[in-house]
Amino acid sequence: MSRILIIDDEPNIRETISDLLELKGYEVLTAADGTIGLSKAVASKPDLIVCDVMMPEMGGWEVLQAIRAEKGIENTPFLFLTAKVEQEDRRKGMNLGADDYLSKPFHKDDLFQAVATRLNRSHRIQQEISEKVRELDSQLHYYAAHELNTPLNGILGSLELLKDYKNRMSSEEVDELLEIIQYSGKRLKKTISNNLMYYVLRELEEKPQLKKPYIQGKTHKPHEVIKRTAEEIASNYQRKGALKIDLESVDEAPLMEDKLQKIIEEIMDNAFKFSYPNSQVSVKGTKTNEAYVVTICNQGREFKASDIQQIGPFRQFDRDIYEQQGSGLGLFVAQSLIALQNGTLAIESMPEGKTKVTLTFPLRNAS
Repeated sequence: MSRILIIDDEPNIRETISDLLELKGYEVLTAADGTIGLSKAVASKPDLIVCDVMMPEMGGWEVLQAIRAEKGIENTPFLFLTAKVEQEDRRKGMNLGADDYLSKPFHKDDLFQAVATRLNRSHRIQQEISEKVRELDSQLHYYAAHELNTPLNGILGSLELLKDYKNRMSSEEVDELLEIIQYSGKRLKKTISNNLMYYVLRELEEKPQLKKPYIQGKTHKPHEVIKRTAEEIASNYQRKGALKIDLESVDEAPLMEDKLQKIIEEIMDNAFKFSYPNSQVSVKGTKTNEAYVVTICNQGREFKASDIQQIGPFRQFDRDIYEQQGSGLGLFVAQSLIALQNGTLAIESMPEGKTKVTLTFPLRNAS
């Protein structure tokens, strides 16, 4: 049953609307002024608010502004009641987020239609959001299970072989299993780290007041951090000879070192993962008056423009075609971290398979 809140200072109109809507099967709450109405809206979270424009003390415009600013009810459909609707008033209401107007006096059928239209539209939007949430939740569980189980199986399987056959293995075979365990452990750690980072980033969206403390910090000689991180990723792929680094020196950047390292780690990991085995991966850094610009280039799979525009959590390009590791969080995490610092991440992919990622790190603190 849909809950509707009626806010009107005229008792006859308020009770008439209430009676009509109750006869239609709606649950109805009423308020005699804007202040009471706002309080009831916060407490009851109605599915629709029907509000008079002209009321003493707190008028309809103020109620609407307060509703749109109140977390938890900010998207509640809002229907204005007004004695007359001037074009300027309608525009003002729409700019503030009103969904519709109903002019007094009105016929009951007009009321029913306006209410039903707004509720139906709201229900459709809620269903679409719920479907998206279920889809994301399903992807989260699938990728989490896959990305946790795969390295875990590598660790447990290798340990089991060591336990059962270590006395019959050569030192080279033991070293090979130890390398598998180390690689699987690093992959498991990265998966857990990215998932934790994802939830931190979601919390920052909901609590923007935490953003500044989260990004505050400085990195001394960021070019050295970038070089060290790039070399470590190249070593993980046993391709240090394929790495070309050309970085201008910069004394300091207003970004915490661990976050800079995380951004470079994710972009470099993709550069090696999606490039041809014997191809070069280059890292170039140049300093301007306002920013430090890092470009990372590789030669390999081409990315479609439509994919680049849809970077998001748990999204991997063409996973149904290519078997690839990862949960699809790395690029999203890197993009989100650099955006928090008012920097940018841009991807260009050419038909011949060359991909260039440009990272722009501001050299001044974000406001």
